[in-house]
Amino acid sequence: MNHILEWWQGEGGNTYIRGNEPTKAEIEGRTTCLKKIFEKVKTSPIRSILEVGAGPGATTLALRTLYSKVDIQVIEPNLIGREALLKMGIRAFIGHAEAICAPDASFDLVVTSGVLIHIHPDHWRDATAEISRVSKHYVLAIEYFSFLPSSVLYHGEERLWRGNFGKLYLESGLKLLGWGFFWEGQNDTNWWFLEKR
Repeated sequence: MNHILEWWQGEGGNTYIRGNEPTKAEIEGRTTCLKKIFEKVKTSPIRSILEVGAGPGATTLALRTLYSKVDIQVIEPNLIGREALLKMGIRAFIGHAEAICAPDASFDLVVTSGVLIHIHPDHWRDATAEISRVSKHYVLAIEYFSFLPSSVLYHGEERLWRGNFGKLYLESGLKLLGWGFFWEGQNDTNWWFLEKR
C-alpha cells in the first residue's frame, strides 16, 4: 500500500473529513456546477452512479440532489468518511481508485472530484483504467489541471498533483463529450466528461 493512501485512510483523512463537513452553500455550489455539466453534455438516461473517493460527501449530496431517484454508491478509503456517508443514507463501501470492488460496466456514470490529484502520477493510468473498467457509459473527472504533472505540497508533503487527466482518458480510448473550468463553486477545477466507445 502506498503512503499517500495510508495517510488518507489514517489520521490525515480523519482530520480532513471532520474539518470539511458539507455545508448547505457548498452542496448548492456543487449542485449548480454539476447541473451545468449535465445540461451541456446530453447523455443517455443515467440510472446508476459511482463516486470514487467521496470524502465528506459534498459532491455525493449534489449528485443526489440532481438524481434523487438514481442508485448512487460511493467507495471511500477512510472509515470515518464511510460512516458519515452511511448516516446520510448513501451506500458507501471500502475501496479506492486503483481497487474498485465492482464488476465491469457496473455503473452508467463514474465520478471523481478532487481524487485523482491525490494519487501519485506513477499510478494515474492504473486508477483511470480501473475507473473506466467499472463504467458502463460515462466518466466525469473534476480535478486540478496541468499539462504536465505538477506537485503541490499538501499538509507539508507531496500529496497533491495537478495533471492532464482528460488526456489520460482519451489515450485509454474514451471519447471526450465536453470539458470546462469552474472558477467558483468547485474550487477552481477543470472537468472532463467522457464516454466509453
